[in-house]
Amino acid sequence: RSIPMDVPIPPGTFYRIQLAVYSAEVETGTFKGITPITGERLPDRGLVKYYAGKFSRYSDASSALARIQSRGFKDAFIVAWYNGKPITTHRAKQLE
Repeated sequence: RSIPMDVPIPPGTFYRIQLAVYSAEVETGTFKGITPITGERLPDRGLVKYYAGKFSRYSDASSALARIQSRGFKDAFIVAWYNGKPITTHRAKQLE
């Protein structure tokens, strides 16, 4: 099963966990059963970012991050958007 790519970001405050960046698309098995996984192509840089989850509250993303890091993704971190635009997690928490 392939990983959904370039999924639209829903309106409002939205969080995902960035797992990894690769130079090519990878298989779902790379992420050790973590779901849901989505990818974002960065064609200008020749990279693909992979994210886990979809959260409207920072606290939910934070507890998921701990589980993901315990599965070996030590460098994973929370990223945030507001109305489809990337913002800092600090700002997103203020907007929740």
